[in-house]
Amino acid sequence: MPPWSAPDTSQNCFHMEPPFKTLRGLIDSHPWLSTTGVLVTLAFALAFTLHNFNTDGRPPLESKSFYSIDDGRSYFADDQNKVVPFIKDGKEAVRAYVFRTGDVTSVHYLERFTPEGIALAGESLHKTGEIAFDESTGSRVREFKRPGETSWQSQPPGPILQPGMPPPQWVTP
Repeated sequence: MPPWSAPDTSQNCFHMEPPFKTLRGLIDSHPWLSTTGVLVTLAFALAFTLHNFNTDGRPPLESKSFYSIDDGRSYFADDQNKVVPFIKDGKEAVRAYVFRTGDVTSVHYLERFTPEGIALAGESLHKTGEIAFDESTGSRVREFKRPGETSWQSQPPGPILQPGMPPPQWVTP
């Protein structure tokens, strides 16, 4: 514009265009922002994959289970691959299945292996590093009972349902 011509009054001198109007403009003007976003997303994806990695596709299992040495009056957490019964503090320890009903947490039933189950569990633990039974073993390898009962049975008892209370929720260590 030549110096002798009149200024263009069609434009407001206080109106400024934003440096970018689109996402593409933002990325073009700040390349470090998009690079950081991609790297953070990849880091989260890698962390999630490593956290949930399991060779056979199953979700990771808890590495601990509850056990009791006093017929379910109390319980403690230990490695899930214990062959039950085992000796702890001079007493026989069995697996304890702990449930929460409302505000009360208690042992609903106990589990131990039969002599055949002890042999198969030891063999499985030696071969694979975990206790796993073939479905063909059925109920021959485990016995269950409620705390306070004297006889062991081949099937686990059902959950203890109390009128007016929500169903029990399984508690994991």
